[in-house]
Amino acid sequence: MEINLRSPMLFVKHLAPYMIKKNSGKIVNVSSITGKRTLLYRAPYCASKIGMIGLTRELAEELGVYRINVNAVCPGTVNTDRMKLLHSFQHARTGISWEEYAQKAAQAGFIKEIVESEDVGNLISFLCDDELSFKITGQDFNINCGVTTY
Repeated sequence: MEINLRSPMLFVKHLAPYMIKKNSGKIVNVSSITGKRTLLYRAPYCASKIGMIGLTRELAEELGVYRINVNAVCPGTVNTDRMKLLHSFQHARTGISWEEYAQKAAQAGFIKEIVESEDVGNLISFLCDDELSFKITGQDFNINCGVTTY
């Protein structure tokens, strides 16, 4: 909760006055697929990511009058060293290797792959693009190869 929710709240608390003064800005929060569906044995993590979506929507409403976009990205399984490390802790319990897990995760979506970190970065770049209308705000964008569609 401290890292996934409180830290972003404090960051925005200190950043927003500068954006308000400029009467523009873009904030992109990072939630997760678990902000939209549960993940067994990860209740605190899920709660923090659900909270991030709520925070995004509330900030979009509060800051919209100042032409500040606030959106969130919700990645699914992402092919990163950190994800592999986190999975290694589960390996002892499940007996499933990273490769097996990644393949299973890929089969859960419409596109039979998992997300690459560059994909997430590209979505964030799109949402921060100055050419993007300030009218896209308060949204939580899935980037999970079609695992969730809501």
